[in-house]
Amino acid sequence: MKNYVKAKLRAGGTSIGAWVTIGHPDVAEIMSMLGFECLLFDAEHSPLNVETLQGMLQAMSYTEKCIPIIRVAWNDVALIKRALDIGAYGIVIPWINSKEEAINAVRYCRYPPRGVRGYGPRRAALHDPEYVKTAD
Repeated sequence: MKNYVKAKLRAGGTSIGAWVTIGHPDVAEIMSMLGFECLLFDAEHSPLNVETLQGMLQAMSYTEKCIPIIRVAWNDVALIKRALDIGAYGIVIPWINSKEEAINAVRYCRYPPRGVRGYGPRRAALHDPEYVKTAD
């Protein structure tokens, strides 16, 4: 699925999404069919864990134009990697307070040589044979 949100933002446009804190696949499935361009799953201030998030992303995978974005709990390579590996199209990273922290956050999202993310995308690469290229 194309990342319509990324394309719109790069073109100077805006995108309409919804914030999700309720951890049930039915919530993600129903909300993804309401016309939103993205659902932002809050894994910082809600009880959403990686297993719950994966089920929610699977439930919304049948929609044509609604992409999943995950706000992780911290600027941490393991949290970011897992969110991307389960299929997030975007990551929101809280608590970035310096240039160095911002640089590290970007490195955590990218594969070598531009970053430090290990390869293991599981669901993320299922529908994109060029996932490494498009993800970076």
